Amino acid sequence: MITVGGVGTILVVMLVVLVLLANVFPLFQKNTAEFLTNVRLNESVLSDNVPSPDQLPSTVKNTGEVDGLKTDAAVPVGCGVDEYCELIWVLHRDGSLTVHSIATGKVLSRHAADVDPSAEPLGALECCAIADNDASMLAGYSKGSVRPITLRFQMEFVSLADVPKEVGLDDRARAVVSDGIVYRLMPSGLVRKQQVSEVVFHPTIAISNAPIVCVDWRNPQAASSFDESQSWAWGATDGETIALGTIDNKVNGFSGAITQETTTWRHQPSESERAAGWIGLMVGSRSEQIQTLDSKGKVVVWVPSEDKQLAPGMQFKTLAGSESKPVTSVPLLGRSTLLVGSESGHIESVATTATSSGQELRSIHRFGGDHGPVLALSASPESRIVAAQYQDGTGALYYVPTNQELVSWKSQPQGGIQNPRRIF
Repeated sequence: MITVGGVGTILVVMLVVLVLLANVFPLFQKNTAEFLTNVRLNESVLSDNVPSPDQLPSTVKNTGEVDGLKTDAAVPVGCGVDEYCELIWVLHRDGSLTVHSIATGKVLSRHAADVDPSAEPLGALECCAIADNDASMLAGYSKGSVRPITLRFQMEFVSLADVPKEVGLDDRARAVVSDGIVYRLMPSGLVRKQQVSEVVFHPTIAISNAPIVCVDWRNPQAASSFDESQSWAWGATDGETIALGTIDNKVNGFSGAITQETTTWRHQPSESERAAGWIGLMVGSRSEQIQTLDSKGKVVVWVPSEDKQLAPGMQFKTLAGSESKPVTSVPLLGRSTLLVGSESGHIESVATTATSSGQELRSIHRFGGDHGPVLALSASPESRIVAAQYQDGTGALYYVPTNQELVSWKSQPQGGIQNPRRIF
């Protein structure tokens, strides 16, 4: 018995070592990117009971005209995915929103923007900033206004016996779409039901009379989805005017009605600022400031003042502005660093750092540069990883603290995306 116990203990310890090695071994393997699925956004097969485009209200048109403006109505401007990667929603340039099943590609629902007949027309949707949880966004329009949009996801687990037979869900069909709901049979035997239950188009906020070229959106209470009383922070620019704002949503305890209180700080441009033109911005981590990037590569920090104006603070000329031309920008995790993509193909991070003379903006990291101009950037909401799309069709993931390229892949964005900067 002692011999068996001793040998058995040694074997168990060896198995533990093997398990540890098996978990560590993937760290030494090369990173790979795997193609999962392809969803055609404009030609998806309709789900049951989903209205066709000609059945939607007149505010949603596929004729190429929005508020009298000729435009590509179906062009995607923004998109997001739910936490289980079952639903993908797409915001189109005509202001409508469609929800698709990732597994089947079917359209689950279509949502037309609420339009007040007595209000000024919004025009076409020009740009969009999406919250980290993919459940809210800020849309910028061609007539100079912005509008918050929120989605409500509904998810529940039911037994297989409670699923209607007409749905056709069984062991052979792991995911089925019916009546705008995605049914997925889980390994536990339960069925997960998912859908976008509601899309809320909130009141618009007027910024100027020119098209909005860039927006940023921050939802500090993104995790508390059960509380309607939330505070939002946003930034927007038409290339000249800069606006930083906060929105406080308050719920009436008796009626349940939601009221919004908006506070806005603005900056009217000087002649030199009009010549440069703002092309990017980032709302600070505590919504106490906003950073802007102009077409010449200058980054400026703006601080709200008591007279509802934005006062300029620290300024910095990026390497992208000195050696090339900035094209796009995106906030990094924590919102203390602004990533700038340039025509030279480089990605540069600009952050506030301590120097001998105090706090100053500095260029901290720089990487890339082998695939042509940067078309789009997208930062991870959970880690310091950034995705980049280049003009030659290359996509890549980078780990910013070490400037390391994790993985790259080849694609052809111009074949299916007219402007990849809009939705990447």
